[in-house]
Amino acid sequence: MRVSSAIAAVLVLAACTPGAAEKPVASPGVEASGTVEFWHFFTDREAKAIDTIVDDFRAKHPKITVVVKSGQDDTKMLQAIGAGQGPDVGLSYSTDTVGKFCASGAWLDLKPYVERDGVDLGKLQPTVRSYTEFKGKRCAMPFLADTYGFYYNKKLFTEAGITSPPKTLSELTDAAKKLTKRKADGTIERAGFLPLFGFYENSPSHLSPAVGAKFLNGDGTSAIGSDPAWLELLKWQKDLVDWYGYDKLEKFRASLGDEWSADHAFHKGQVAMMVDGEYRIAFLRDQAKDVQFGTAPLPVSDAHPDWYGAGYVTGNVIGVSKTAKNPRPRGS
Repeated sequence: MRVSSAIAAVLVLAACTPGAAEKPVASPGVEASGTVEFWHFFTDREAKAIDTIVDDFRAKHPKITVVVKSGQDDTKMLQAIGAGQGPDVGLSYSTDTVGKFCASGAWLDLKPYVERDGVDLGKLQPTVRSYTEFKGKRCAMPFLADTYGFYYNKKLFTEAGITSPPKTLSELTDAAKKLTKRKADGTIERAGFLPLFGFYENSPSHLSPAVGAKFLNGDGTSAIGSDPAWLELLKWQKDLVDWYGYDKLEKFRASLGDEWSADHAFHKGQVAMMVDGEYRIAFLRDQAKDVQFGTAPLPVSDAHPDWYGAGYVTGNVIGVSKTAKNPRPRGS
């Protein structure tokens, strides 16, 4: 499903939101009208892209007023919904929270809408169908899919004598050390690779494919404490952190620009390699045209070089909040 059709489908679901003197549209064939409040997490240049899509929606549905609030993350949304002040339609940045949205009832079950409009869910890939519902309850529809991989600075690679991106974690460590630049007092001036969780897109989810780490066992219980792959990932991470010096690494990280601004560390050449989503290409071409960058799969465990090429793929999801002013399907 394209971005435009994903937004349009869900906005229309919640579009008939009556004001004090309005009644919801209930007759098939009658043009939808009313006001819908749409919250999403995007900011800056990406928020502008969302605005263009909403403008297209407004042009096709002139009787629907869309109020857009950007920069609203999942925590803000859930708190607002819990307080009865949430949006009509919300966009979440991750599939990880679908269970919470569905189980809590924060997002409505879309089954009545799907059945009313004859939506063919078979056109969605099985994985996409799976992550947009929870225990048989479809409270979300897919929006975008993000594919995570490895970015590297080609110019810095050439200067360091590195001819190709690392394919294993040990190769990543070696490259990180060669590409790191320090001042005389040991202060980090450039990090070959910044291994700390919490740095931009460094998260357990995004890095776990490197070692094949599992989050859940077959019975649904947590595998984080028992799967030895997590120990492998954390040991590799700690060894590299120790090489930098944790305090020096934290000081360096604190000096870096915001992830979603033109001051991004990779844009500025302050980090030579990183993990990020496919969307970073557009940011680089827009905000850092002079950066010569390459992309590759994420380096993998030295014990499993055949895993090279695997990675992390996730999706954004969109749903109708229980605070929607007219949550019933039209005509119901």
